[in-house]
Amino acid sequence: MNNVAVSRNEIAQIVADQIADAIPNIVAQSVQMETLELTVVRKEMTELMELRIQMELKETMELTEIRGMTKSANPTTLDEAVELSRSLTDETVHTGVLALDGSG
Repeated sequence: MNNVAVSRNEIAQIVADQIADAIPNIVAQSVQMETLELTVVRKEMTELMELRIQMELKETMELTEIRGMTKSANPTTLDEAVELSRSLTDETVHTGVLALDGSG
């Protein structure tokens, strides 16, 4: 067996070189993982936004229908129109077509 004397500085340089060689791969893997995570989050957000848009569209269509029904009933006073609209809205909330979210 050959005994080769290696100084601490030489060992430190070898380790530093190995670390320097590994850094680009570590960074590349980290970037790939972050990109994958962002892709998953973006997909989930897109699905949630599409669902929210569908819900808003459904509610808008229902409110438009309530408005049309109120107008077609030809209420003679503002109170009648308000009461009819309120009744129709309460009915759609009760049946689950519209949701009460407290934002209105």
